[in-house]
Amino acid sequence: MHLTKCDKPRVLVADCEPVIADTLSIILNCRGYESRSVSTYSRAMEVLESFQPHLLISCLKLGGVKFPLDVSDRFPDCKIIVISGLLDAFLEDLGYVPKKGSRLVWWKKPVHPQDIFQKAEELLFPGKAYAA
Repeated sequence: MHLTKCDKPRVLVADCEPVIADTLSIILNCRGYESRSVSTYSRAMEVLESFQPHLLISCLKLGGVKFPLDVSDRFPDCKIIVISGLLDAFLEDLGYVPKKGSRLVWWKKPVHPQDIFQKAEELLFPGKAYAA
């Protein structure tokens, strides 16, 4: 699915810490996105089906490394940003090597919110200049 700047991108924020998920979702809504937040794996799967987000921002604790990989397979148009303090260990255990330019982005904490917004814009609107 190709988005234009006139479209309102749908973003699902899935984090096991409800305050983090809710806060990031509120900020995204204020920035012109249509965002929803969840804090459990089962709720994330429900919302993915009904909401059909253009972008998923998730922590690894919510469903492990398998969650974003399954989402990537099941929802091929959904871009994904995964953030975790344990990222290196998870990816090493899985034997997964992230590909540059992939629609699945892995980030090790800490990550500044502004960096998340910039990466969201880059993934959703490739080739467009990002305005902070």
